Amino acid sequence: MKRALAGVDVVIQSLGVLAGPEAIFERTRLFSKATQVLVTAMEQAQIKRLICVTGFGAGDSRARGGFLYNVAFHLLVGRIYDDKDVQERIVRRSKLD
Repeated sequence: MKRALAGVDVVIQSLGVLAGPEAIFERTRLFSKATQVLVTAMEQAQIKRLICVTGFGAGDSRARGGFLYNVAFHLLVGRIYDDKDVQERIVRRSKLD
């Protein structure tokens, strides 16, 4: 990670998982684990700016789709977005801009 961050002023993070049955039935930690590693490395390298793309339905926008949208959303990608919520908390609690 140190080599990848050498000479960098800003990092853009955009992660995703494959769509399929595993997205519905299996828990993921890709977003939170990768973000924790990245945030820690950025803080150590004194890189302050992170642009982190999560998605509509994560964090503050979690319940803004209306009742039917929220029910369908939770059933189809709820496990993914549970981890995206953790990802957003990691970024917000960090010392990064």
